[in-house]
Amino acid sequence: MDRAVVLIGVREAAGFPTLEAVDRGLRDMESWAKSQQIPVNRIEVVTDIGGGAVDAATVRKAVQSFVSHLSLEQLIVYFCGHGVNLNKNEYWLLSEAPDEPNEAINVSLSTVYAWDTGVPHVVLISDACRTAPEGKTTGLIGQSLFRNGTSQTAWVDLFYACRPGEAAYEIADRHEASRLYRAVYTEVLAKALGGDYSELLERVQQNSRAFHLVRPYPLKEHLPGYVSRRIIELGAHMSVNQRPEGRVTSGGSENAWLSRLPAAVGAVPSVTSDEAEAGREVTPPEDPALDAASIAAERLTVPPSGPGKIKAPSAVQVDGNSIQAVYTDGTEAEQMGSDTVQVHVSDERRAANVLLHLTSGQCAVIPALWGRVGTMVFEEDQLVDVSYAPLSEGTWGHREELDKHYMERRAQIAAASRYGLSWWEGDSPEGLVRLFEQHGEADPSLAIYLAYGLADLGRRDLVGRLLTQDNQAAENAFYDVMLLAKDWGRPVVPFMPLLSRGWALLGPLTGGEAPDVPTPQASHWTLFSEADLPRLQDLLKR
Repeated sequence: MDRAVVLIGVREAAGFPTLEAVDRGLRDMESWAKSQQIPVNRIEVVTDIGGGAVDAATVRKAVQSFVSHLSLEQLIVYFCGHGVNLNKNEYWLLSEAPDEPNEAINVSLSTVYAWDTGVPHVVLISDACRTAPEGKTTGLIGQSLFRNGTSQTAWVDLFYACRPGEAAYEIADRHEASRLYRAVYTEVLAKALGGDYSELLERVQQNSRAFHLVRPYPLKEHLPGYVSRRIIELGAHMSVNQRPEGRVTSGGSENAWLSRLPAAVGAVPSVTSDEAEAGREVTPPEDPALDAASIAAERLTVPPSGPGKIKAPSAVQVDGNSIQAVYTDGTEAEQMGSDTVQVHVSDERRAANVLLHLTSGQCAVIPALWGRVGTMVFEEDQLVDVSYAPLSEGTWGHREELDKHYMERRAQIAAASRYGLSWWEGDSPEGLVRLFEQHGEADPSLAIYLAYGLADLGRRDLVGRLLTQDNQAAENAFYDVMLLAKDWGRPVVPFMPLLSRGWALLGPLTGGEAPDVPTPQASHWTLFSEADLPRLQDLLKR
């Protein structure tokens, strides 16, 4: 297999503490790459160790130098440094970040573009924190590792050192007098790729020779336990909670592997009988996101009490918050109590932008859709979900109940999306399109979640099928659907992404266009502060 590796290490980002374990992490990964018989000219190390700085242009040039090789079959990009999670999107901080907002790597945008590089297998490995941004990091923009290409990639696999909201730790080794620091994730990853964990090794026969392969999916499944064990060995288990995660699309493909080793390597079991009996050394920390998503899904399965009879072609209902005032793009609207607005959407336009000023001191822009009631669900000062249901008499009446089984499936998708879980694992892209064909007319919001799922699966070419009959008639679409489709240009509602994770994709995926809107708050669906109300009102009038 023709392979290439780019190793990026940044010890110092502007205003951040110096990272002590970057050098060792780079050496471990470089040593592994060389052991794989990858030619030296196919291994590029970009680092600030020894002086100098790491900038986006240098990183992009290193990556592109390998992508341009038509024979390349696998590209691995590894990063060790500071990182943040902004609006459900990952950013790697380079030397001048966050002082220079573009001097960061936008991992979400890089993932989208990775699918179009033409390299059959792209692997991104991130040993960086995924904590919430503070100060200047809230204004990060970042750049993609890859250019906007046109050739389809088979798989894009991502490996993260920790879950969203967590830190990726470097730990001082208590057994070393010099207090040597270790990037625990990279150390464990390098050992796993090097064959130290026998349960990962799959024996294969090629002609007359036998090899062991380390494949992406088993690695993803086992890394949390390996990292947990190493943290215990370093004596840090009382203060460090770190659970790696991966997003693997290569699945069970016979052609997808990360490491090939002589069959003799890894023959000794990596877990002793005492360790296996103790159990605690091989059990990863519980993932709180799984329980939180399960509980949240149960709440979303039960719709709020109906808004009563609607005497307009559309309505928007608020659950978990109250409406202070409502503004529209010129469409007539009336407030019904503290939680509902009925909107006189025209038959021709089929949609209208509605700006709600909420009693929580926040603002939200939501499309009112012809013949449907939109429901906005708020929890803990976040807009956690938006859904739609038909009006019982077409253009007025009561909100109809959606299919029970669909509501359960949709609630699972919405809750998993909120907590950063890969809800689409196990689904086929065609299956997601069929789900929309079955339920999208009744609940068009499903298209938004499915668009991101298809993009994560590398099938943006199918996003254009997530259009309702009303979208076709009015020649419009949700902003997020057009953002992720490959034919940007159809009129959109509203004038910005509805899911917060879409903000990281603006500009490059919109033909250079970006909405001139305020910076949104931390929320699953887009929310603004009360101070942004005048500017949003002005945008409605344009």
